[in-house]
Amino acid sequence: MAFKRDCYSVDLICLLISDGDKQIEINEEDVGWDVLVWNIEKHLPGAVPYASWWAVVAFPAFATNTTTIYSRE
Repeated sequence: MAFKRDCYSVDLICLLISDGDKQIEINEEDVGWDVLVWNIEKHLPGAVPYASWWAVVAFPAFATNTTTIYSRE
């Protein structure tokens, strides 16, 4: 899942990665973010490309805009 957190004066784009039992949340300020988001579509067949989901999550500002970018099912 990709979503956005409202951090008062700015937004923070995040990814929530879950295997059902465990969850990891990463965000656009984490080291390696760019490499990860550009490679998701290469390594997870059927994943929504970064260029397609980024604008959906980013706009409008200060809305959560939760978007599924990959589902194993």
